[in-house]
Amino acid sequence: MVLFDLGSDIVTPSWLPLAMAGLLLVVLGLLFVSLRHHLRKINVPGNADAEPPVEGESRGSR
Repeated sequence: MVLFDLGSDIVTPSWLPLAMAGLLLVVLGLLFVSLRHHLRKINVPGNADAEPPVEGESRGSR
């Protein structure tokens, strides 16, 4: 008795998983293009003009 006899026919996978992976890559690319301008505009107030802490002094002591 042979359990896994698939026959002599060549089995080809469906194109649907490949198409879905391609569509997912396109959506991720469009999301990146859409958000990269907004990510460049992020500015945390106080970080640019803050002076570094003095050696031996904790950050929250001022």
